[in-house]
Amino acid sequence: MVTAENSRTIEAIRFPLVFLVVLIHASGTQVSYLNGGFSAPEGFYCLFLQHLFSGVLAKTAVPLFSLISGLLFFREGQLTVSLIARKWKNRIRTLLIPFLLWNALVLLGQTVGQSIPPTRAFFSGSTFDVHAVTLYTFADSLLGFDRGPVNFPLWFLRDLIVVTALGPVLLVLLRVTRGWCLVAFALLWIQWVPGKDLATIPSPRTVFFFSLGAWFAGMIGDPLSAVSVRPFLSRAAMSLYAVAACVEAYLLAKGRIVFLLHEANVLLGMYLLWYAANRLLLMKAVGDFLVRLGPSAFFVYLAHGQVVQVFKKLSYWTLQPSRDSTILAIYFLSSLLTALSLSCFYFLLRRHFPRVSAVLTGRDPTLPRATVRRPSCHFHPFEPGLERLESQTVERIA
Repeated sequence: MVTAENSRTIEAIRFPLVFLVVLIHASGTQVSYLNGGFSAPEGFYCLFLQHLFSGVLAKTAVPLFSLISGLLFFREGQLTVSLIARKWKNRIRTLLIPFLLWNALVLLGQTVGQSIPPTRAFFSGSTFDVHAVTLYTFADSLLGFDRGPVNFPLWFLRDLIVVTALGPVLLVLLRVTRGWCLVAFALLWIQWVPGKDLATIPSPRTVFFFSLGAWFAGMIGDPLSAVSVRPFLSRAAMSLYAVAACVEAYLLAKGRIVFLLHEANVLLGMYLLWYAANRLLLMKAVGDFLVRLGPSAFFVYLAHGQVVQVFKKLSYWTLQPSRDSTILAIYFLSSLLTALSLSCFYFLLRRHFPRVSAVLTGRDPTLPRATVRRPSCHFHPFEPGLERLESQTVERIA
């Protein structure tokens, strides 16, 4: 069960989580062009801060999205054949169509960009080379079954499509093993298998957290409320996380990895992000602002991969940064400009071309913009429109 309060928290947390994903893809001090690239000098201060935000804090975003997705998908606690059919039908519109459409749009953009002399120099062809394309590379770029989709952040959308398709199987496993299969999934997530490369589709991380959300939905009922109001525990967790996150970022900047430290930071960070969203909702102005930004989160996620690279490549091309301060300014500003510009563009698109925005984001264009909020009736936390007018509407699109 997802209460109205937790539905509002999900709405509020979507945009901050997507912004963390943007930070991940804005990190790094190297950019590639057609005739080589540019590599900025990597000072320790710069490396530490980028690892702190992109390598530690932002790494909680995708697991939290996966957990919420599993929780929403299995929120009834059990699945009937008709309910599974309705959910899969909904997934085709909300996940599969945007996945294929946005990969096709990026393929088109890459083809045009690499074919026009004024822009050709900015394309390295590392993700998709229009001059060496084959049927296999084209299909892989569109579907992402080998090197990943050409719109590279959509690997998570691909994984989400697979785990929701396997939802009934995962539910049976959870019931038959009484949840103990989560231990195996967790071990696969931390890759506690010596000598094995676990780069699979779907990723072990997505499987574990999606299944964890499913187990929460069936066993605890309203697990999100269980972590919503624990002030003393949260303050202690904040102190611990601040130290652990800085330690991990320091070690990453030194090129070292400590076993299980990253996984512990992910779990602790997920708890604190949810707690922070709950606290921010108590500040009415901030909470309302985040909720209003929420519907644009999925659009920002779908489009940000290419846009943040445009900002970054143009900045490096123009400035050729050599100081940590300049590199960090490009890092943070390119992320912020990407998220805010895409959010503004989405709201303009939704206002003036609502059907186009609905197709691009998988939103049902026939549903009205409601003013009465109800618990989420959608099955992935990106999708806009967590509010509905009538409970019958909830049942119709469940």
